[in-house]
Amino acid sequence: MNKIKSIKFNLTNPDEQRLFEYASSKENFSKFIKGLIEKESRRESLPVYRSNKEGVIQIRL
Repeated sequence: MNKIKSIKFNLTNPDEQRLFEYASSKENFSKFIKGLIEKESRRESLPVYRSNKEGVIQIRL
């Protein structure tokens, strides 16, 4: 079963106009968007590294 999600661009907004033009230049828009979603979902699962003033590194999983 296929599902469809729509995306709307406000072409009177210069930033959204630029995004629309860039996205429209892609040969396979659906594959392009799915790749971005996949990349973002993997990024969210990566640990976050921080160091405090004493130089101790904290890792948040």
